[in-house]
Amino acid sequence: MFEALHLLTELSPTCLNGYPALKTFVTNFESRPQIAAYLASPRRVPLSPNEDGKQPNAGLARYTLKAPLDPRTNAEVWLPPHARK
Repeated sequence: MFEALHLLTELSPTCLNGYPALKTFVTNFESRPQIAAYLASPRRVPLSPNEDGKQPNAGLARYTLKAPLDPRTNAEVWLPPHARK
């Protein structure tokens, strides 16, 4: 629930103004120490133009992020199961 509502408030900061209970929920949840630390961390992937509707359905070849991806976002290199030792 929080993830969906938080994304909506990132895209449109006033979207929950008519829903005070939901707005309070998001504010309270995002202020929890571990959540706040994650939201402020380099591990968080920035939004893309696909998510904000500025470049919908651009496809993988044209997929971009609105801010540069921090190299610390991916703490580990992912390998498919067949390539793991």
